[in-house]
Amino acid sequence: MFNQKKGVWIMRIMMIVRMPHSKFNAAVRDGSVESKMKTILDETKPEAAYFTELEGLRAVVIQANLEKASRFLRWQSPGSWHLKPKWSFMW
Repeated sequence: MFNQKKGVWIMRIMMIVRMPHSKFNAAVRDGSVESKMKTILDETKPEAAYFTELEGLRAVVIQANLEKASRFLRWQSPGSWHLKPKWSFMW
């Protein structure tokens, strides 16, 4: 997709982020899950986000625009969101 306003090509991607129940439930118990999920959504700036369960894990399916390749590396950094997520990407 071409962003005429910025004059750059943008790649739209779908990310599936799976989080272990133990880490997610611990964040619910200590009250930090809201801030951790807010971090994910603030970082990715999604057009849409769907919260569900996939393959026995808590999951969020995110549709977002990837404007800079460096953001991709930040998103998949294993320690960046403190929930030990497993990632899948669709281009």
